[in-house]
Amino acid sequence: MVARSLDVHIAHWEKRPFYLSTTDTENLNYLIGDQVDGNKLNPSTQTRYVDNRLHAGIRAILSYATGRLAKPELIPSKTDDKYLHMAQSMQQFLYQHASDHDVNLEMRLAFEEPRQPQTRLSETPV
Repeated sequence: MVARSLDVHIAHWEKRPFYLSTTDTENLNYLIGDQVDGNKLNPSTQTRYVDNRLHAGIRAILSYATGRLAKPELIPSKTDDKYLHMAQSMQQFLYQHASDHDVNLEMRLAFEEPRQPQTRLSETPV
């Protein structure tokens, strides 16, 4: 009984205009950065191109919404331990530098609209 009902519901969502399984696969590929053709290579590294702008955008929105600093993420050019350690150290430095200099407050003030000075009724020119 439940299996038959489930099949009916699945059949409904697999019709036009929904195509749920196809849409789900496309959305997952977009989320993990596979929305670009897999044959396209990054010219500098000759590796498959991954478009991760979505993650960067989500991180920026979350840091704004939560009021926390965004943690930088550096990817080293090589996979040697020396390069991995340098990338991790630089991430920690950038985060600490932003924290020490109140970057959250500075960014909030930079994007805030300037307030107009308030005047009292007795100070208004006649």
